[in-house]
Amino acid sequence: MRLSKVCLGLMAAACSWNATAVQAELPNLDGLEVRTGAMFLHRSDNNNDTVIIGGAFPAGPLLDSSDMDPGSDTGWELAITGQLDEDRAVEFRYFHLDGFNFSTQLTDPNGLGFDIIPAGIGVFNSTVNADIDYTSELSSFELNGRNRVKNDVEFLYGVRHMRHEEELGGFFTAPLFAGSTNAVAFDTQNYLTGFQVGLDAVLWERDRFRVEGVAKAGIYHNQINSTYDAQGTGLLAGTNERATKRKDVVSFVGEAELAAVYQATDNVSFRAAYQFLAMTNIATAPNQVVGTDRTGPVTTTAVATDCPIYNGLALQMEVWLYK
Repeated sequence: MRLSKVCLGLMAAACSWNATAVQAELPNLDGLEVRTGAMFLHRSDNNNDTVIIGGAFPAGPLLDSSDMDPGSDTGWELAITGQLDEDRAVEFRYFHLDGFNFSTQLTDPNGLGFDIIPAGIGVFNSTVNADIDYTSELSSFELNGRNRVKNDVEFLYGVRHMRHEEELGGFFTAPLFAGSTNAVAFDTQNYLTGFQVGLDAVLWERDRFRVEGVAKAGIYHNQINSTYDAQGTGLLAGTNERATKRKDVVSFVGEAELAAVYQATDNVSFRAAYQFLAMTNIATAPNQVVGTDRTGPVTTTAVATDCPIYNGLALQMEVWLYK
């Protein structure tokens, strides 16, 4: 909510500024546009790793990552474009989504635990209750140059930094053993930095309406940091342990947008867009479960085999402060 207030505040300020005063402060720009709005995106990926095992030994799969749909989130986007001349512009764009979440409660009379080596981590051989929470967060910063190659087509190129972070946690209790609990957490942070290229084109136009398409892709260095942490109380106090792992991989990021635009005035327009974003070689929290080994010394992993996909609707307002 804080970000939404910032974006709306910037837009309100943009609409109230005197265009002549703004242009005087930015004499090197022929035009300045501010765009902001809401994003409604759904997150999915190709992960089907077993996360929770339960039942009498040998314990079997009870919950896998394909069951843990983190769902949709509402985020906010802010883009500022400065027109250098008739054919060249520079653009800064930022968006953030942090509300992807999955939660469930599980009970098994023979025990529950995360599917790590050996035999899981949780509580076994008695009735166990578990609260499972899975969260995901994504933010993106990009700085692009834009060159007009045709009347309605722009070539864009620039740098981009993205953060993809996840946490998967479980809190286990055993009713027959009062005061014995186990809190387990798996965290992954992906820091992607790279170069991208793309095209932005007007596909159709009539009167005040037009349809625009944007496509861009790039190769990224992905620095991964993973952490496994377990804290027990009572009879499980001996399970306190922690392990970390750092890894560097190459990732690919592709993004596309198809937008319907209504030009309300010469300086103000409204956009409704379908957005699609895909990433490869991402380490997610479920990846980490199957790669954690409790045989001393405790180790964890940073398997980067997931391909998260984000897609959904964006509603935006564009204001040219001057042009």
